[in-house]
Amino acid sequence: MKNFYSILYTLFLISPYSQLFSSTTSLPCSISSFTANYVPNSCDGEIILIEFDFIATDFGTNGFTVETAGLSPQFFNIGDFYELYEISYCSDDVVLIIKDFDDPNCMSQVNIGPACCDCEITDPVLEATICSEGLFDIQIDLDAYLGTCVNYDWYVTIEGIDYDLDYNSSAGYFEAIDIQAVSPVLTVMLCNESPLNECYSYLLDNPCYNEPCVIQSFTAEVDTSSCLGEIVGITFDFMATGFGTNGFTVSDGTGSEYYNLGDDYIFYTTSECNQDIVLSVYDADDASCIATVDVQAECCSCEVLDFTATTTACLNNTFNIVVDLNIESGSCLWYSWFVTIEGIDYDLEWIGNEFIAQNIMAQDSVLTAMICT
Repeated sequence: MKNFYSILYTLFLISPYSQLFSSTTSLPCSISSFTANYVPNSCDGEIILIEFDFIATDFGTNGFTVETAGLSPQFFNIGDFYELYEISYCSDDVVLIIKDFDDPNCMSQVNIGPACCDCEITDPVLEATICSEGLFDIQIDLDAYLGTCVNYDWYVTIEGIDYDLDYNSSAGYFEAIDIQAVSPVLTVMLCNESPLNECYSYLLDNPCYNEPCVIQSFTAEVDTSSCLGEIVGITFDFMATGFGTNGFTVSDGTGSEYYNLGDDYIFYTTSECNQDIVLSVYDADDASCIATVDVQAECCSCEVLDFTATTTACLNNTFNIVVDLNIESGSCLWYSWFVTIEGIDYDLEWIGNEFIAQNIMAQDSVLTAMICT
């Protein structure tokens, strides 16, 4: 009986030390497997769900974290739902990193490729504005509510040309402006700039197609502040439909100038000053689409930098006056000059490098000579 209790006591003493020995020989933290994937059909807006799993030893006793390049570390406990959300930019690979909370050096990572979500949009409403000078705008009521495209801008492609879509917050729609197209029915490709480059095709009537060329108004006036020498500028403007798609011409009957829509609308001509100018505008493709306007004559002020007037010797009670004029600018360049002495006009004739008035008769000893044009 004594031996039985001795043995029992001995076992009691040995057992705790056996437990202590067992707890102090645990294996170091290690992760032998770490896998992750995007959950199919999990996209919510531009957000996609990632699920992951791992096989590890002595890992996560006090929790662990999982992080990506775009998100802050997220904390998990053993037994949680192993999932997290990522923004689907779709441009770069997503790398998940898992770390033990107590031992961050106990870690693993996995590359699961770009996070992409297919775009889903409500059926957009497309409307074209009235054609104005060969151009029109497109207004699109668009709601992209799901997919990577939520993170990117949109544009439309019409006849091979891309037009940015800007959001008009006051009107509540996207718009592309100053569109030029020639087909009667347009194929509008509505696209987003995401790496998926998703596009949607729609048909739209071209408001500028085959529109009869009509010039409703054509106005013009001389701008004397533009005078340069004897040249003066005529500013003009017009209202027209179906006009100027490939340019137009303005003419005063002597000279003409070609313009495109949106150019500076100013036409230069000589300031002959004594007669109105008949200005015409006509379409480059349809010369019968024409309008004219009478522009009231205006003069460019004459500017004479300096002049000299000398008299010749008196011969048979007459003499000549020689005038050297240095004319800088003005309508006067187009007209004859004369000199008035004691109420009588004498023509000034050009003789190569100066003017001369001949056979002048006068009585006063000092003459006032008025040189005029």
